[in-house]
Amino acid sequence: LSQLILQAGNNQIKGNVISGWPDEPENLSFDVTGSGDNLKNILPAIPNYTPASVAFDFAVKGKVDQKIIAIETAKAQMGSASFELEGNVVMEPEWSANQVRLAASGDHLPDLGVVHGWQFSDLAFDVSATMSGQKNELSIGDLLLKAGPNDLQGRLHIVMVEKPVLDVDLVSAHLDLTTLQEKLDQQQDQDSVSAESGDANKRLIPEKNIPFDKLNDLDGDFKLDMARFISRKLDLRNARLHATLHDGLFKVPAFSAESASASGTAGTGGLSGRLQIQADLENSEVDIWLNAKKLLIVNKAVDKYISKDNPGQDIDLQLKGKGNSLRDLAASLNGYIWIRGAERRIEASALDILYGDLLTQVFTTILPFSKSSKYQTLLCDRVFFEAENGVLETAPSILFRTEKLDIEAIGLIDLSTEEINFNIQSTPRKGLGVSTAGLVNSFFRFQGTLANPKLQIDPTGTLVEGGAAVATAGLSMVAKSLYKRWLKKELSCDEMTEVAREIRANKNPAEVPAN
Repeated sequence: LSQLILQAGNNQIKGNVISGWPDEPENLSFDVTGSGDNLKNILPAIPNYTPASVAFDFAVKGKVDQKIIAIETAKAQMGSASFELEGNVVMEPEWSANQVRLAASGDHLPDLGVVHGWQFSDLAFDVSATMSGQKNELSIGDLLLKAGPNDLQGRLHIVMVEKPVLDVDLVSAHLDLTTLQEKLDQQQDQDSVSAESGDANKRLIPEKNIPFDKLNDLDGDFKLDMARFISRKLDLRNARLHATLHDGLFKVPAFSAESASASGTAGTGGLSGRLQIQADLENSEVDIWLNAKKLLIVNKAVDKYISKDNPGQDIDLQLKGKGNSLRDLAASLNGYIWIRGAERRIEASALDILYGDLLTQVFTTILPFSKSSKYQTLLCDRVFFEAENGVLETAPSILFRTEKLDIEAIGLIDLSTEEINFNIQSTPRKGLGVSTAGLVNSFFRFQGTLANPKLQIDPTGTLVEGGAAVATAGLSMVAKSLYKRWLKKELSCDEMTEVAREIRANKNPAEVPAN
């Protein structure tokens, strides 16, 4: 085509596109410019991409043939976004690239349009990279990605052999994933409603396959250092992760981070752990270990409710599972989960930050003081679970000790069916002038499923004491003997921890969390 002209209202693309057709149709040279007030009205249809309705101006000049892609000039403006690309890529006889430079920046990410249905957040952005390589190797030594306050910088190196080998080394001064998590959750909720609308047996744990098989597609070494990492529940400093991938075995031999304090500065807590995934077409294996000390778990919505001296949580877990979906992994889970917290001020509804809506419902129902007092002082909390073949059982129990009341529960969650069954007792603290009669009720049973929990009031305690074994088909941790052993003893948080330690030592003496 020579003297190409496309016109749509005030939008125009014009220039020369010359082909070697019919003898060499793969040879193209082009010198094209365009401008207008609405890119969407002039750009031809592109699969999985919808351009933004923004003013545009571009100029592209270069040539393409079997041996080389040569970009002499490639500059564009789309709304606030500007682009520049230049450099040559040699295709034959041996692939090579020499200082191929890409740069893009702007004040509004949405000016880039919509990719695969994904609408970008309205943030300023800056992207640049220089690519060089030869034969089967490609290197990017100065990668820069910025979106709002978030940034990633570093290098990538890939060797394109039968199985590609990737080497990635990145650093970040600030990485906040809250907006991304919210968008992913919105999409997941939409998919869930669409797939399970009207389904009385709705499940919370998704059955969708996790593409672990992709771990067999390449080998690599990955390093990421983040001065600050933020998610909806965590605010970490100096986070470091090093991972390797070889023959489908993904290993994070060690990751670590410091926990921010409630005031937003670096705190005294932190976390460390490791992760291993062995990919398998039929039954992948996942093994995770985590140790956290004084880890502050909050989100932006509840920061104002957290006192500045919040001591954070101590968390220990080791979990192993098999499967290629979250549902399969959960149904095969083995290991333990420990959560221990010290004295802090809370709002009852803020418990879902760590323990979810299910526990918040129990807490607010049992604790009558929340109506007269916005805040409660939680003296300590203990959550101890043993996991065996997908069943999480209290070991020995769950305990919340407030300044006026103790709330203790024994029971289980069957992750294969998502059925829950807990017996709960609330006991006034002695000497505080709070009587059992002043409570909503002293005994409760919590049954149903994770998606449809039901709280049943048991004012006489007959369900808890007399019916526990029958109601749970004889499952061990909610038997009558354990009710008498744990719930009636009124153990302190520290005493409960020692009992949990004994249970864990009997299971596996080599895997008992330290004090």
